Amino acid sequence: MIFYALREMSSSVRDGKFRTLMAVTTVSIAMLIFAGFLLFSHNLHVGIDTFRSASKIEVLLHDDADGMTVSGKILEMTGVAETRHYTKDEALDFFRRKQGDEKTSGITEALGANPFPAFIEVQLNSDVTDPRPLANQIRTIKGVSDVLFGQDTVERLDRLARTMETLTRWIGGIMAFFIFLIVMNGIRATVHARRSEIRILRLLGATDFTIRAPHIFEGAFLGIIGSVLGLAVLYAGYRFAATGIPWFEVEFLPPERVAGSIFFACAIGMLGGIIAVREALTPQDGSEE
Repeated sequence: MIFYALREMSSSVRDGKFRTLMAVTTVSIAMLIFAGFLLFSHNLHVGIDTFRSASKIEVLLHDDADGMTVSGKILEMTGVAETRHYTKDEALDFFRRKQGDEKTSGITEALGANPFPAFIEVQLNSDVTDPRPLANQIRTIKGVSDVLFGQDTVERLDRLARTMETLTRWIGGIMAFFIFLIVMNGIRATVHARRSEIRILRLLGATDFTIRAPHIFEGAFLGIIGSVLGLAVLYAGYRFAATGIPWFEVEFLPPERVAGSIFFACAIGMLGGIIAVREALTPQDGSEE
């Protein structure tokens, strides 16, 4: 049965070369668009995780706090790589190195004293991708005045990532519907061209699965070949940019996402084949009754 279905599928592909070429081309374009959005979304997440893991937490202390004690408690927390304690004077020097003598002198002259609190700089482990839980835990330590870690930036990046995920899902849905229509209409045309042969098969006692299987396999074939070609074009573009543009630091889709995209297109192609054959055979069944 399987060999018969594969043989009939091959015959259908050969007989309808132009139709097959058009279907594969359109599926490839649809997959290229979807995979492009998927690639952008993937690298956006990678960039956000890298930013989070590279970020530091600055813990501001009350004037009467024991900085070394607070630093020791923070160092015991999971996800903390190292800490560095800055006294008030060291905090002033730290600000001077970052902002310059002129701005620092202006602040100290205006306030008449050293306005900078002692603080602790916390370096996170590389596997920490979200500093917010750790920051909330640090806030509970006695002597901590405030915790700074670029929360607004992290939250904006999170919103951007969620927006991109939603957009990618919508694009995926649209492309899936597009692939479904292309495959279904192509196989519907094949079934219509072979209607006399199908009628003979039914008269000879062929089961519905025997008649449907070649077209279901054809839908899977169109989905797989089209998606592989689309992903190959995307990878070729990625390699060209990676080798030709020095600052291009983008990671290609991981293998599981590539395999998932191909399986996704295969399933949509099979569904298109199932619907096309069912629609094409139903009127014929009615006429025989």
